[in-house]
Amino acid sequence: MFGIFETRRERDQKFDEIFWKKRHMIESIAKRYARTPDLIDDLVQEIFLKIYLQLPKVLAADNRDGYLRRLAVNSVVDYFRSHRDKAREVALSSELEEVLPAPGDGHESDTLGAQRAERFMGMVQALPEKRRNVMTLRIVDELPFRDIGETLGISEVSARNLFSLGMKELKMKILRQQEAGHA
Repeated sequence: MFGIFETRRERDQKFDEIFWKKRHMIESIAKRYARTPDLIDDLVQEIFLKIYLQLPKVLAADNRDGYLRRLAVNSVVDYFRSHRDKAREVALSSELEEVLPAPGDGHESDTLGAQRAERFMGMVQALPEKRRNVMTLRIVDELPFRDIGETLGISEVSARNLFSLGMKELKMKILRQQEAGHA
């Protein structure tokens, strides 16, 4: 009934340990994705709920921090899929701003910027899984390639190569969209 735990109390104690040790890491991940304190709180709650539900897997993970990061990122993506109205509150990293196609007049509203970011992140989500994971960890989480490799269980060089391939593919998609828009 309680998985690998003898009692619910034992499970709750293990969860409390993880909560107090890793809450700052989880909060910092949520802050990378959200602008408002309320949304950050919602994301943190969603993430810790998934941690609780998957506690035996979390405790069994070889790289617990990597597993928790991946779980957090997946929880955030799931949250925004099911709460599309919150997508406007997503923060854009500087790297994401550089990749997004430039607005027409340079004076776009927050809504238009959020729409551009949402379209771009939709393109990222359409990438093959390994590229998508690397792109998300690099652009949204702003992790260095060394940490991305560690989180995903690949080498730093592989993380760089997957990111480069993903960027090329996204730039080609953006160019095709722009050309189709001008035709």
